[in-house]
Amino acid sequence: MEAALNLASGLLDENRAESAAAVMRRSLERNPDNADLRIVLGTALSRMGRPAEAFGEFRRAMEIDS
Repeated sequence: MEAALNLASGLLDENRAESAAAVMRRSLERNPDNADLRIVLGTALSRMGRPAEAFGEFRRAMEIDS
């Protein structure tokens, strides 16, 4: 999971949000209740111009952490 987060963060740094989102979605298949993965996915979705989906991921991350 840590490797996936690092990879996605690097992809975001390179403005490759779609690739970062794909990495996070694959990781979430194995770890659906991981808030960090959802935050990074939300960030990628936001950069892709998909704010409603991003908000959903951020909300889910907050629900997991509470």
